[in-house]
Amino acid sequence: MKKAIINKESSKSKANFSSNCIITGLKPVDVAQEINKMAAANSHFAKAWADSRNEADLIHALVKLRKEQNITQKELATRIGTTQQVISRFEHKEDDIRLSTLCKISHVLGYQLILKKI
Repeated sequence: MKKAIINKESSKSKANFSSNCIITGLKPVDVAQEINKMAAANSHFAKAWADSRNEADLIHALVKLRKEQNITQKELATRIGTTQQVISRFEHKEDDIRLSTLCKISHVLGYQLILKKI
């Protein structure tokens, strides 16, 4: 039997909101397995997924390099002539950045972008 209980409490004087949600009777899902099934069944999905993974891998690598070098988002932004918000949105995949900005980020981190045939 599936059951969902949601308890919401709010204060009239403040915009506080807290909720407790308990859901039982649901099976765990292997996300990787489901993605692989969808990719096998749909070539457009497979390509879009692969493209998004390449982008995510690049962003993850740049964030890792920045953190390993103890460079803050604000410092990186200052060094490439942009704002911390631009770096944050890029690192969280909330916004795309220009290729020139990506090259500047790579250069500050001591790397260069190289085009490689796949």
